[in-house]
Amino acid sequence: MADGARAAALDEFLGALSRSGGVVRRDVAIALIGRRGLDRLLRDGRVARLLAGIYVHRGHLDDHEARCRAVVVWARGAAVIAGESALHLLDARFPAPRVVAASAPTTHRPFAMPWAEVTLTRMPDRRRMVRRIPVMAPADAVVDAWCRAQTGARAGVLYEALWRGICTTDAIDRAAAARHRVAQRQVLARILRDFRAGATSPTEVMAKRDVFRGAAFADLEWQVDLDVRGRRRHADALHRAARVVIELDGDAYHSTREQREADRERDADLAHAGWQTVRLGFRDLRDRPRWCRETITGIIAHRLAHAPSSQSRR
Repeated sequence: MADGARAAALDEFLGALSRSGGVVRRDVAIALIGRRGLDRLLRDGRVARLLAGIYVHRGHLDDHEARCRAVVVWARGAAVIAGESALHLLDARFPAPRVVAASAPTTHRPFAMPWAEVTLTRMPDRRRMVRRIPVMAPADAVVDAWCRAQTGARAGVLYEALWRGICTTDAIDRAAAARHRVAQRQVLARILRDFRAGATSPTEVMAKRDVFRGAAFADLEWQVDLDVRGRRRHADALHRAARVVIELDGDAYHSTREQREADRERDADLAHAGWQTVRLGFRDLRDRPRWCRETITGIIAHRLAHAPSSQSRR
């Protein structure tokens, strides 16, 4: 084959590889472009060896999805992507974890690469296909992610999945009940019970359970309706004596222009009636809870110190 034709064949192979997800087995690559062609792409740095016998397109080398695909190719289709990796593939808004999480049958050989954690276990009955990658069903993936996470990070994984609407609390409850072993099963059950007790969002559950707890927040009232300027205005939480309203914003509910305009009008109505509105987002509560606590306690203390004596009685 002439050099020009060989180069064109390699470019065509690379294009097809990138479009198909960036991962290929060595034997498949050799069948398509020959051993010399694969060696040339390796020398040029246009493909890289990710695992023994598995290669990846240079443009996909650090891509989490490509690494998930490589684990499945390594297992010759027997593995299923699990935990936070599955949640990321199911919904790209869920952050990709640093390490690929996957499960493979107990008969498979152990996986020994630092960028993936492959558990040899009984394979789940339920699964989804995402761009030709087998992943755990959403609720199973949440429970698996809970079990794999560090103790202090488990609630955050759960809140993120629920905040993104990846699955429901009832589905998670059923998935946990079907799993033989669940780390901190009682803690998971208590958080899910909080939702069934009337909480309206993961942000509210996290705020009540993990952030605004203790004596300093004992006077907070949750999910309260106020009559303001002839309208009913709903507050996620409020401190009546200090006349402070706390709004727990989720990106999905406050992102359009119409919603932002409605929020501004609502805040103006509350301010007209003497209420100060403080808005906290999901990531504020999850990533900097101390700042949230200090902000709210500081505002409440300031307003109580400067409030007219009659204000706390209204």
